[in-house]
Amino acid sequence: LIGSPEDESDKAEYFSFDKFLLHINKAKDYQQIALDIKSDGGYVDVADKMIDVLSATKKKIRCFNSGNVCSAASKLFTIANRDNRQFDPTKGVFLIHNPWGNVEGDSSEMAKASKELQGIENEYAKWYAERTGADINVIKAYMKENIPLTPEQIQELGFATVIQPSVKAV
Repeated sequence: LIGSPEDESDKAEYFSFDKFLLHINKAKDYQQIALDIKSDGGYVDVADKMIDVLSATKKKIRCFNSGNVCSAASKLFTIANRDNRQFDPTKGVFLIHNPWGNVEGDSSEMAKASKELQGIENEYAKWYAERTGADINVIKAYMKENIPLTPEQIQELGFATVIQPSVKAV
């Protein structure tokens, strides 16, 4: 998951921003950065910070998957130019969806959280539309569905070039 656990009892596997920075530092002498993504998502703000750092490197970015590419990880995946994004559906699923959040408080806190989530939702839809060339209204409809995209949808919407399984004769 992108980010860090909020409490010590959380035993999920996380990839923190500071660990990410160390990886970027190790790549300082390379011409390009390859992102191998295997993530069910994580924190929007952390994914955005990672995107900012990657953009600032001015390096060629290549993205591929070794597992799921879901939620905030799908935004991170689309940092690479379309020609440099490959998705292998035999290794995982690709999911875009409206952002979620946990809110505590009274009705004014709930209203504030709703407004913030709608802002993030619109920002993600705009990002995806810009990075894929797909119609923003189509993107919003898929986000609302909250189900993994099919290989055909991934390819046709412009999220990635889908790696087709090859059949080898024996």
